[in-house]
Amino acid sequence: MQKLYSWMEARMPLGLSPSTELSAFVAASIVNLLYSMVSFFWYFDYCLGGLYADAKRTILLSPSDPYVSMLPFWAIARDSYRGFFVIVFMLIWAAWYHYHYHSQKSKSIYLMKRLPAKNELKKRCLTLPVTGLLITAAIAITLTAIYYICYITITPEAFL
Repeated sequence: MQKLYSWMEARMPLGLSPSTELSAFVAASIVNLLYSMVSFFWYFDYCLGGLYADAKRTILLSPSDPYVSMLPFWAIARDSYRGFFVIVFMLIWAAWYHYHYHSQKSKSIYLMKRLPAKNELKKRCLTLPVTGLLITAAIAITLTAIYYICYITITPEAFL
């Protein structure tokens, strides 16, 4: 964990706490993950229940019935991605805050602009938010794969 903190410290504005930013990102990601999974599986189960004639789901309705159909995958999964947009906006705000932080109090923005490494300001303002975006995208892609596998394997073949 110390290696992660030292890596983060070299890529964020001086004076900000790596543990605070990491805790906020991890907490938001966990809440988002739970919301996404509950949202998808709750709605998927609801849609799946409409394909059966009984509460125990033993009698499958006829696929030829015009009033019985399974929604397409993206119609079911669409709402489970709302939290990812919240995290994206949170990370965009973090990038803005990192840049704005250099302009507060001691005005370290002027020092950052005079450094020999011209990209140091961008590195300290954008590295962590962009890394967070990549992690969030990886989580979204992984969840999409899991959701799609569940959709394909659990939905009765006649309704695919």
